[in-house]
Amino acid sequence: MNQRLLENIKKFEKKQKIVGFLSLLIILGLSVLMNDLIKQNSAEQTARMMSRMIKIGDLREVSLTLEDSSLYDFKSIIYLSSRKKESVFFPASAEYVSIR
Repeated sequence: MNQRLLENIKKFEKKQKIVGFLSLLIILGLSVLMNDLIKQNSAEQTARMMSRMIKIGDLREVSLTLEDSSLYDFKSIIYLSSRKKESVFFPASAEYVSIR
């Protein structure tokens, strides 16, 4: 009887480890997905805000926003406007890099 009880406890512990590991993987996957969605939403909002600032001619605020975003490990930030004068490239050399 004791042997059977020990076997049942070991099976239960094994099931708990498997469920715990799978739960960890699910939580990790959801956190990565949520992080990506939050970053994408933030980038879209910033792009809309910068687009409005460029349209009204507030280029000083746009340049400050671009300089601030460079701290987040961006290699280049490019805003292409239908009007050539309103296009923004950060850093300036990004104008000469091919756009994918």
